[in-house]
Amino acid sequence: MRERGIPVRYTLRNINQDRSRIPEIVAEIRAAKPDLVHTFGTSATLGVWDRWAARTRPRMSKGSPACSRSWPIRSRPTSLRASRSTGRPLTGTAFLPPVAKQLDALLEYRSVERLGVVYNSLERNSVINVEELKEAASERGIELLQSPVPLDAEGSTDPNRLPEAVDALVEGGAQFLYIGPDSFVTRNRVAITDYAAERGLPTFAGTEATFEGSRAVLGYVSRYYLVGKLAGAQAERILVGGERPEDIPVASLARFALLIRMPVALELEIYPPLSLLRVAQVVE
Repeated sequence: MRERGIPVRYTLRNINQDRSRIPEIVAEIRAAKPDLVHTFGTSATLGVWDRWAARTRPRMSKGSPACSRSWPIRSRPTSLRASRSTGRPLTGTAFLPPVAKQLDALLEYRSVERLGVVYNSLERNSVINVEELKEAASERGIELLQSPVPLDAEGSTDPNRLPEAVDALVEGGAQFLYIGPDSFVTRNRVAITDYAAERGLPTFAGTEATFEGSRAVLGYVSRYYLVGKLAGAQAERILVGGERPEDIPVASLARFALLIRMPVALELEIYPPLSLLRVAQVVE
């Protein structure tokens, strides 16, 4: 918006991964009637949309949501498909590269017959992503080994049992671990990838957040900064261009970043092929 010379005043709200805060934020949106509201992350996006849509049908867009006239929401492609109109007053930007392209990138790195995935079974977006991953893996002759993180006595995902989830994959013969768009997994990415590396299991990261700061060997991701600029372009079409959100297809980046963490690759003795080194960003 700044680069385009569009004056904007922002009001920021962070739910800090606490979905119970969504009703109060939706109530604040109703009262303030901003021109545009932007949500980030599928859980927040779906929570705000479901809460709002239960009572009214405003104009909305994805990439940032707006209440009174527009609602751009930036979210993952499991919520809304890229390159399609939603058919609802909602549009936005998808930041997860297609799962099929992620698997193709992994297979260019090395042959994989059994792929493991650790995920939060309580997170709707994560479950949907695993379903898509299973379908794409099957099409490529890959067996997907699923290991949802065990729950604690209160029915919440238990971070203390992450090693148990990884162990199940190692014992099942997984050759690579996939971690994707999952808030719980992202928060615990260091513990997961550290333990996986200790067990000799390399990790593939499907998002920039799960790759950064972890010990994932390989990542095929969208750069959040570029996704943010794309979301800004969607918002401009609504706020300045006057377009209806439902007429704007969900946008996705045309190019993605291939990341290789060389120290971990060397530690696990899974050296990347030269063909990938020519196009990848090597992280030391």
